Amino acid sequence: GLAWANQPFVNDAPKIVNAMPMKSPESVELLSTDVKARPNLWSGTQHGTAAYRLRNRHGESVAQRFSLNSGYKVKSLTVDGVESSFTDLKNDMTWFRQVEFALPPGENIEVVVEYGGFPKMWSAVEAYMGGDEVSKRYIYLMGPSFAPVMDAHFDIQECELVAQLTLPGNLMPVIFGQGEAVLQETAPTGAKSWQLQAKGTMLYLYAADYERVEGSIPELTIEVYVRREHRQVMEQV
Repeated sequence: GLAWANQPFVNDAPKIVNAMPMKSPESVELLSTDVKARPNLWSGTQHGTAAYRLRNRHGESVAQRFSLNSGYKVKSLTVDGVESSFTDLKNDMTWFRQVEFALPPGENIEVVVEYGGFPKMWSAVEAYMGGDEVSKRYIYLMGPSFAPVMDAHFDIQECELVAQLTLPGNLMPVIFGQGEAVLQETAPTGAKSWQLQAKGTMLYLYAADYERVEGSIPELTIEVYVRREHRQVMEQV
């Protein structure tokens, strides 16, 4: 099948990672991230365009990095609308690698990255057969597997990540942690357009035939998302 054309499914990262890369200079701050994601459920790939707003108070250009899944490639990168060169560092670590580019000084710089590919898993977990996945029945995209993650300082209260994506009507997106998925539109075909909202630099996306089940105890309401095929079993527990 088409999926086999994307082998190997694992990256070249070492099985033991002793240290993670250093953060960008203190002068660089991420202000917001806006993603238009286009998962291809037939080919099992993820594609998209990510627009970042950054502040660089260093006074001159700095070497800025972002992380993305090892199976993805950057198709283009612009800085304030101008095509910019970039370097794939090919430094696979866990499930991602880094790309570096020159970030000029400024208070509100727009960096737009077009990316895509077949998500690869970390070689250390190959035996577990788990990891990021895009399919007709299930989607799991973790951090830089959903969209490139800018390696920059940020204010968790102010830095927002907003993403747009369209899924078949049978798939409901759920964000792990703080964040929410808001239904925007349902097409005549049944496809649904969603807006994903989160704080910080990344999000973890799940999507499947979920149903939301609410439960409550005094002073606390609990929301649980379960697969439709499992709901009857849970109700019997």
